[in-house]
Amino acid sequence: MFRKVMPYAIVFIFMLAFFVSSSADYQNETKNAYTNFDTRDGLKIIIELDKATYSLVNDPALKVILKNVSQLPLTLYKNMGWGAASSLFFAIGDSNGKLVRPDVLSDAQDYPPFSTKDFITLKPDEEFTLWRRFDWEGQGITKSGEYSITVWYHSPVSEENAPKAINVWTKEKGTIRSKPFAFKVTQ
Repeated sequence: MFRKVMPYAIVFIFMLAFFVSSSADYQNETKNAYTNFDTRDGLKIIIELDKATYSLVNDPALKVILKNVSQLPLTLYKNMGWGAASSLFFAIGDSNGKLVRPDVLSDAQDYPPFSTKDFITLKPDEEFTLWRRFDWEGQGITKSGEYSITVWYHSPVSEENAPKAINVWTKEKGTIRSKPFAFKVTQ
């Protein structure tokens, strides 16, 4: 029983620590001029919502674009999941720059071995697009207001576990963070 519960407890503690430490970081991000953290080693993250204004009864759709802005091909893990232990993670902040505490935390886990079929190679200027629907209540938004959403990407694949036959954008390259995307919620 202990061995089954322990990995989940560790992930939960990591995510809790992320939210506690991210609150101050999120405030600083929204108050200071945006620095170029959305691009690293030829990979750029861009986000959009399907609308700029929502009512509390409409579930938004989040579009995440990973674009190769280098002159060389980039290979990414294509089975991207959501959560701190996986590829993509998002947070929502209010108009004061404070992190909105979600009621639901997604977390997918990716385990080696990884096959070459688990990856996609992007040519220069090529994009890989993902969509994610979420509900306001699960993200802690219960009232109208102005908000912003930010998405972080990191590869769940380490150099050690990446297939050797291809040049994979691995975990060791770090995390890229999108520019915040502003939106409004009305009653």
